[in-house]
Amino acid sequence: MTENSRPSWDDLVQLITELDGSDFDNVAVEYDDISVRMSRGALPEPTIAPVTPAAVPQPTTPAPPPAAAAAPAAEPAAESATMASRGTPVTSPMVGFFYRSPSPGALPFVTEGDSVTAETTIGIIEVMKLMNPVQAGVAGTVSGFAAEDGQAVEFGEDLLYITPEDS
Repeated sequence: MTENSRPSWDDLVQLITELDGSDFDNVAVEYDDISVRMSRGALPEPTIAPVTPAAVPQPTTPAPPPAAAAAPAAEPAAESATMASRGTPVTSPMVGFFYRSPSPGALPFVTEGDSVTAETTIGIIEVMKLMNPVQAGVAGTVSGFAAEDGQAVEFGEDLLYITPEDS
């Protein structure tokens, strides 16, 4: 890559190859407005810079009465109780596209009701044409899916739920 030029696909492939042959666990590289971050495992939680909010115009309608304002707060509590009843969530370790099977038309890695170990591959996440396996992380029974096949997912988003084995 020449100085002051954008990285090519070959440059990124070379960077990935060099990371694979090195002792580094993760690397981050920035080229002007392009930022590439790679990791052998899950990336550390990103740090978020504080943002100064813009001035917000004040509403001209009166605020709802206190009883009406308290009603929506009960909804997240009910949602978290429902999620807890589904089991332990397996979350996305990265941003990408979640696939339940190894290729189009193939059987899914796991289906609802399957028993899994912590090492069982439950799906893959595609990032820049690289397929990254996602492991269950906990032994138990698949109790449901939160992400659809082919869905774009964010870091930390629930993919599926596992009811852990009794200890």
